[in-house]
Amino acid sequence: MSYEKPAIISFSDRNFTYSYAVNIEISVPTENNARFPSLLGRDVINRWRCTLDFKRNKVRAEPRSWDYRGKIT
Repeated sequence: MSYEKPAIISFSDRNFTYSYAVNIEISVPTENNARFPSLLGRDVINRWRCTLDFKRNKVRAEPRSWDYRGKIT
């Protein structure tokens, strides 16, 4: 069982904060799911350019589109 809520998810780099207006699905807490981690949805990841560098053990995600971008001062 779950329910949906509107949310703003934000990420920042050294220059900007990138925000996304999304609907998140929240599982009703139970004894079996209390320790599950949160997962970022494809609705946000699809708006990024993601690079996996297995040789250097690095992941890079660069925003390509967003709902709001603010300059960090």
